[in-house]
Amino acid sequence: MVSGGLGCSLSGFITGIKVNKGTADMGYNLIQFRKFVDKTTTEIGLYSLNSTDQLLGTAAKESEFGTYLYQLGSGPALGAYQMEPNTFSDLLKRYGERFRVIRDFHVSQLEYDLRVSTIMARIKYFSCPGPIPTTLLGRAEYWKKYYNTPAGLGTVAEYLNAYKRHVG
Repeated sequence: MVSGGLGCSLSGFITGIKVNKGTADMGYNLIQFRKFVDKTTTEIGLYSLNSTDQLLGTAAKESEFGTYLYQLGSGPALGAYQMEPNTFSDLLKRYGERFRVIRDFHVSQLEYDLRVSTIMARIKYFSCPGPIPTTLLGRAEYWKKYYNTPAGLGTVAEYLNAYKRHVG
C-alpha cells in the first residue's frame, strides 16, 4: 500500500507501477493492450490469436511491455516493439502497396504512436516464412529467428521470462 501523505491510500490507484530491483517500471495494462492489438491487427486484415500473442511477447521482451520507448544503450530501436529504422524502411518499401495505410507512416512515429508500432511489428511477422507458432516456446524461437535475428543479443529464455512476467 502506498500512502498519499494526506491520510488517503493510493493502493488501488497506482496499478501500472511495478517494483523491479528497486526501480519503478511502467508497462501496458495487459487486458487493454491485448484488446488494442486485436483491434489494430484486425484493421489491416492480419488478426489471429497467435499473432496477438506473438506481438504481446515481442513487446514484453523488447521494451518490458512498453516501459522503454528507446533502445537501452546506444541502439536505434524505437517503440514498444523496439523496431529499428532500417527494418521500418524496408517494410515500408516492400509492403506499402499491399498495406496502403502504412504509406504515410514515418519512422519517428514508432516512438510515440502505438498503432503505427503495432501495425509495423505485425507486418514484420507477416513478412516471415511460415505461420506464427501456436506454442509459447515456438513463438519465442520464431521471435529469435526472425525478429531479433540470430545476430541479436536477445535469447529465447529472455523472451520466455519476459512473456511470463508481463503476459502470464
